[in-house]
Amino acid sequence: LRRLRSTLNLYKSLIPNKTHTKVRKELKWLGNVLGVARDWDVFNLALHNMLAQLPDYKVLQELLTLVTDQRTSAYTTVRETLQNRRYSRMLLIFGKWLTRRSWRLHLDTSTVLRLEQPAVVFASDILDKHYQQVCQEGEQLMRLGPEQRHQLRISIKKLAYGVRFFAELY
Repeated sequence: LRRLRSTLNLYKSLIPNKTHTKVRKELKWLGNVLGVARDWDVFNLALHNMLAQLPDYKVLQELLTLVTDQRTSAYTTVRETLQNRRYSRMLLIFGKWLTRRSWRLHLDTSTVLRLEQPAVVFASDILDKHYQQVCQEGEQLMRLGPEQRHQLRISIKKLAYGVRFFAELY
């Protein structure tokens, strides 16, 4: 889901904001629900790795019990979400948006021309923009504060997702 959202973000300049925003909002909603479960999975795995090295450390064992309960609760929320009408509606909206392509009717001429150009040209432009952003944000890496480093990390992930997505074109 994160990769899908990143892919849509790559094409943001070609998709009218009105339709794009609705789809992105729903995907973000689902991503937030799934993200909580994923965060507990990651934390759970980290605790297991720590316990493998410090098996007699009782505080870690107690923490693992609490994390396991939170993880179970998060998975219950995921199951409830996937049975929710909003999720079903989101799938239908996204499928309709993707297959009907009615969003193309509202594009200006220059955007239509960009959409019709060879994919490798578009990909190169997008990847270059992301690369330039990473270079600019990372220029003073050692002087960046925590929030700026986090933003750089996000920019790097966007570039990496873009590279993986467009790799076959090259």
